[in-house]
This record gives sequence, structure tokens and C-alpha cells, in this order.
Amino acid sequence: MVKLNYKVKHIRKNKYSRPGYKLLRVQAVTEHWTANYGATAENHFVYFDETIIKIERYAGAHIFVDRFQALELIPLDEGTFGANDGGTAGLKLASLRATDPRYPTIDGQGNANLLCIHVEMCVEEDGTIHPDTLARTALVNQYLQKKFPQLKDTENRFVRHFDVTGKNCPAPMVSNPGLWKELLRMTDAKVVVPPFKPAAVDPKEESTPTHKMNWVRSKVEDLRYYSKPSWDDKHVAGRLPKGYGFPQAVRKVRVDDAWQYEVKNSKGETYYVTASSKYVTVEHTPATSTAQKPDRPKPTPKPKGPKTIGRIKIVGVKKAAIVQDRADRKTSKDLGTAGKGSYLDVTGSVRGKNSASGYWEVIYKGKRGFVTGDYGKYEAY
Repeated sequence: MVKLNYKVKHIRKNKYSRPGYKLLRVQAVTEHWTANYGATAENHFVYFDETIIKIERYAGAHIFVDRFQALELIPLDEGTFGANDGGTAGLKLASLRATDPRYPTIDGQGNANLLCIHVEMCVEEDGTIHPDTLARTALVNQYLQKKFPQLKDTENRFVRHFDVTGKNCPAPMVSNPGLWKELLRMTDAKVVVPPFKPAAVDPKEESTPTHKMNWVRSKVEDLRYYSKPSWDDKHVAGRLPKGYGFPQAVRKVRVDDAWQYEVKNSKGETYYVTASSKYVTVEHTPATSTAQKPDRPKPTPKPKGPKTIGRIKIVGVKKAAIVQDRADRKTSKDLGTAGKGSYLDVTGSVRGKNSASGYWEVIYKGKRGFVTGDYGKYEAY
């Protein structure tokens, strides 16, 4: 069982990550992901206590959560540079606008950092958020709710960085909003799931209590799932990439001389997939970014090349956005342009260099390219 394991280890005061000014009040918690693959909470202590001062970069967060601990780097009554990305031009939530002479803003419209506690979820080496990290983040949220009663309204007091400024953060919860809803559900201790009562089943079915099961994930690429209990090609409803799956297994069903799981996706739609442990795993843990809910049948993934997770619509430009060969506006070469209003397939997002909004990693004329984050509006498939 995941425990809070909350530790306090404050970084020294400095103008880049811990300026020392007091929050006007605690009005919300902004959730982030580090996008720093493989780095732990302790690694981030070193970064914000030493490295960031040397490179003279403004950034910070109060609490870092990994699969083993939660580490408080900045006192919860102090502010830091966590959710404005170089100004307030992209500030979407008017309720998080605040002004104070200790923290000047570019347009004078206010700054969210004067009102927010920032929580960063650490990322595994494969770019996923570990289930233990997700569960511990929910425990941190509950800890903050006990400390600050005004945060009890989970749905309205906990926001993604994306909700504040439009930045693609935490990326797994932008591309998969269901994962964000799962974190909120885990945070809200008032939600009680009633015990499962198995219904009568056909003699050909094996009853499987749903309270003991959660995600059924594919262990292989291109795993077929079906619209009905069948192995027939004509009943194939779609195919799962490795690591993807369904959030609910209802029961096992005997099909000819083998078994299938009857599963449901996030919309409650029913499908059937092999129950063989050679091809699937059954996990009793919350969903992570590596197993998103296939809300609709997905096309067969190409055996080679990057996998797309959605698309972006080109916005925020007069005529067109430049597509670059690397995530650095100062050193990249132009691959071409994408006209305003056009769409590009997206394989992910990266922080890159010389762009406060990061970069979208896109497929452009069959090649990998990068578009400045502000110039793309994300749409999931």
C-alpha cells in the first residue's frame, strides 16, 4: 500500500527558485509533471537548490512526488515561479489572477503564482507517471486539504498547469483527461465505491469480482479486441498498442477452447479481449499515462516510426507556423511551414530550449519536426 511518506527539505532562499515572498493566500493547487525522465524528488532538490542558480533560470515548485516519497522543497506559505510561463498573456483562469508589487507582471493583469501551491509529479525513464507516484500525489492532495480547508472542493481547487496557462503540463493528463479525473477521484476521499455483488452467470462464464480487477493492458503490439465473444476476424473492433488497455474487466467468458475478458472502456462500451497471460496483464492499480483508454477503435499502428497521440491545430500566428528540425528556435533549421488553421499529427511534447511554452513534436511530410507550443492547440484522437 502506498503511504504519504512526506518529508520537508527546503532549498535555500534564492531569487530564481525560492524568492521568499509570502503567498497572498492559498486559493488552489496547480499540478505539474517534471518532464525530466528518470529524475527523483531528491534529484530535483539538487536542481532547484544548486543548478538553477548557476544557470540563472526562474522556475520552482513546492512539493515533488516520486514513487517512494513526497519532498517539500519550499515552505507552503511562500511563492515560487510555477505557473505563468513568462507572463500572464496565456492566463486562462481569471480566478487565479493576483497582483502584488513584490511580483511584477508583464501586462498588469495578475499572476497565478501568488495564489497557488505547486505539486510536481516525477516521471519514470520511459516517460510514464508510475502508479505509486499517482497514488502518492493523491495523498499529498489530501494532506493539503487537511492543512488548508479552503481546498476541500477538489474539482474546483485542484487544476492542471494546462488549465492555468494552456501549457502542455502535465502532458499525460492533457492527452488523457481521464487520467486527470482519476487523480481527482483518488483525491476526493468522500467517494466510496460500494462492494461488488456478483450476478448470476451463464455456465460458460467464470465470475470475476470487479473490485479485485482494474486495468487489462496489452503486453504486445497490435493486440486485437472484439465487439462480441468471438475469435472471428469479422468481429475485430480494433487493435491495442503495447501498454494500452481497458480500465475495467467485468468477467471472464469461455470462447471455444479459450478465455476472454469482457471489458469496458472509459465510456462504458463493452469489448472482449484475450485473457491469456501471454498477451495481457491485469493490474489492480490506477491508470497511468502508458495505458490510456481507447475510447474508439484505433487504427493499426505502423511497425516502425513514432506513434501519434493526437493532432494540433495551428493557432496564434498570422499566416503560418514554422516547423523546425529540433526543439530549439535558435539553433534549428526550418523544415517548412504549416498554415494557420491546418493540422499536424503529434507524437508528444518536449521542453526543448529557448521557448517558454515548449514544443510540440509533430510528423511533417513524413519526418519528425517541432512546432513552438504556443502555436498549436492540442486535440486527442
